[in-house]
Amino acid sequence: MKKKISVGLSALATLLLIFVLLFTSADLWMQSRSFVTKEYSRLTISREMGISNADLVTGYFRLTDYMHGSVPDIGVVVTQNGEKIHLFSDEQEIRHMADVKTLYQSIRALKNTALIAMAALLAGSVFMTPRAAAHSVAKGYCYGTFILLLPVAFIGTWAVLDFGKFWTFFHEALFWNEDWLFPETSRMIQMLPETFFGDLVLRIVLTTGLAVVLLFALALLVIRLCHRREEKRYEAALEQRRKERKARKDRKLLQAALEAAGEAESAQAGAGPRKKTKKRADASGAPQRKKKKRPDTEVSE
Repeated sequence: MKKKISVGLSALATLLLIFVLLFTSADLWMQSRSFVTKEYSRLTISREMGISNADLVTGYFRLTDYMHGSVPDIGVVVTQNGEKIHLFSDEQEIRHMADVKTLYQSIRALKNTALIAMAALLAGSVFMTPRAAAHSVAKGYCYGTFILLLPVAFIGTWAVLDFGKFWTFFHEALFWNEDWLFPETSRMIQMLPETFFGDLVLRIVLTTGLAVVLLFALALLVIRLCHRREEKRYEAALEQRRKERKARKDRKLLQAALEAAGEAESAQAGAGPRKKTKKRADASGAPQRKKKKRPDTEVSE
């Protein structure tokens, strides 16, 4: 029973771990300057908007810094077609980014809570089966991964086949207002098209998936090593039992032999000494032999 509880706790910890990995991967890629710079160099956004790639990168990181709480607002000045402008001046853009910041901060707080809960679950799993902690944690990780496999595979396939509908569903699920529905003239929607977010989401999913697969392979290795160790212990226990049985058998044989020898001695002692012929002794003490009677013979004259 303790083993099952330990594995169950590890499975729950795995679900939290994958959530933490997903959020961490998203945070890293959103903050990757090399990725953002390459994206804006690859896409034709600069030519379409009349804003340099450097200014687009500056505007993008102004948004992410605002999400992290590093700056008080999303206001940033860039050059568009030779004229200085405020890149984000629309009230709807400002309201939506305030919603995005609230959502991001909430998820980050949830991630920190998940880390604490994950540590507590793993500690409970180890406490339940201290001698088989590695096996329980590895097995629970495999179970937790299988639990998430189907929904993650479904969402991933959906995102690959029709990212537009997936992205719309994502916003409808997370935002309760319609501030995320921008007109085509919005600079924010122009500098952050679905193609940009599609490449970002793909890298987040691949990075998280790679981490999950590597940990899964490690878990399988740990399970295999634990099984081999248990097999060796089982074989050693069998060998010990064989030796103990052989020792008991040898002791029984020795005891039976000793008992048989004792019975033989007892039987010989109970029969008594054999009768011996008494011999007369002469004066010197030497035994005398009985003289045989010779027959009388008559002498003929």
